[in-house]
Amino acid sequence: EEFRDGWGGRKALVITGEQDKQTPPGHIRRAVSSLDQIKMEVTTHYLPGGHHFLFLSEQEQVSKLIGAWLTSL
Repeated sequence: EEFRDGWGGRKALVITGEQDKQTPPGHIRRAVSSLDQIKMEVTTHYLPGGHHFLFLSEQEQVSKLIGAWLTSL
């Protein structure tokens, strides 16, 4: 309840890899669903070949996604 009251209505960006074994995409989808329930505005990107360390393996794409998201705020 405290989390909902503090974070409901805020925006969030989630970028994850479909091949992530440490944090499987199914876990991320459930977490995003929970955030949607408290009315957070969540922008999600599931990178098809991405693994856990996207900021290293997909640096250019991740940077572009973050930049575009920040510009949209």
